[in-house]
Amino acid sequence: MIQAKAKGQDAFNFWMYLRGIDANEALQSADLETARAVYQEILDELTALNDPSVNNKIAVAYHYLGMVAQEQRRFDDAIAFYNKSLHICEDTEGFLQCCYATITKLRSW
Repeated sequence: MIQAKAKGQDAFNFWMYLRGIDANEALQSADLETARAVYQEILDELTALNDPSVNNKIAVAYHYLGMVAQEQRRFDDAIAFYNKSLHICEDTEGFLQCCYATITKLRSW
């Protein structure tokens, strides 16, 4: 991951894309622990950037963690993740863009 960041934004975006595919495939195949771990890894990397321009991506990561928790029947955790996602969306200038990104991700299911 450090090497990807060193090579720039394009490499980081490609890493995010590949890890997102891994997480989505794990979630769709009910490998919930793998999905949770990969979504958490994505969230950790995005949060470490400390860049408000990725807040919509952070919100989507929280949303996916909520979906995993819901599938695992950890409903209190799911609600907490969904609320974090909504809170980030409400606090960003691109609220509608954030909502659209979330809806687009859900449609890909």
